[in-house]
Amino acid sequence: AVKLMPDEHPDKPLLLANFGVCSARRYEILGDLADLESAISTMSRALELTPLGNPAVPERLSNLGNAFHARYKYSGKLQDLAHAVLALRREAQIASDDHPAKPIYLNNLANAFESQYARFDNLGDLESVISARRLAVELSPEGHPDKPTWLNNLGNALQSHYERLGDLTNLQGSVATHELAVDLT
Repeated sequence: AVKLMPDEHPDKPLLLANFGVCSARRYEILGDLADLESAISTMSRALELTPLGNPAVPERLSNLGNAFHARYKYSGKLQDLAHAVLALRREAQIASDDHPAKPIYLNNLANAFESQYARFDNLGDLESVISARRLAVELSPEGHPDKPTWLNNLGNALQSHYERLGDLTNLQGSVATHELAVDLT
């Protein structure tokens, strides 16, 4: 369907995006790097063909950023991590705070920043993790099924910050955040 449809067709970006997501899923299941390469290629093309104001842009950036992050985890190539952070930062900026997927987007961005922190040990990256995770929690409505997970992730980031700087405020925040995650579960 993707090959037969001209680029000018209004449904072409959607078909490309769907094909890219399917390729990424197959990579997750089978671990074949060719599937991840296909996902990145088709997701990039889908994004190129999607008008900037289209409401699908944040989701497409998210999928592309996650695919680059997956390839970084596979290969360790810094360029993939840079592309992941760029795409995920952009999607978090574009999506409004009332967008229902914004906490997911922020969590994905935090995951990429965590990889940067693990690689470079830059305190600014860890602080970006905390900031994104905190905002994800704040934007999650009460009763959201993923809120305990996001609280747990925030607690882990605060604990890492404590371990790095020894600030008891972060350790206390980590404990309180983990307690809340347990209470909500």
